[in-house]
Amino acid sequence: LALQRAAGDPAPEVKTDAKGTLWIGAYLGSSGSSPPQFLIESVEVTTKTIRVAYQRANSKMVTADLREYLLWAPLGELKAGDLTLELYEVTSKKVTLKQSWKVAVE
Repeated sequence: LALQRAAGDPAPEVKTDAKGTLWIGAYLGSSGSSPPQFLIESVEVTTKTIRVAYQRANSKMVTADLREYLLWAPLGELKAGDLTLELYEVTSKKVTLKQSWKVAVE
């Protein structure tokens, strides 16, 4: 589940079969590889929300190489209906991204 869209655009529909497993993919940012700059704390799935809780490192010294920090995680079987994806930064206690989806089970 990933997509950029303008405010006011309708929520896109994601289709799966009754036994299908959906996955989440997210780009957290780019930075040096050492020490790691993003740490995933949890991926929580409720009936209406997927929350990815992550923490950004507070390192003053970082290697000069540039790495992309990506998340790829299975969500399991989801029921049809509206779903909200949240990226939640633990240290600041802020939702950094929130997007809505419609899940259709065929």
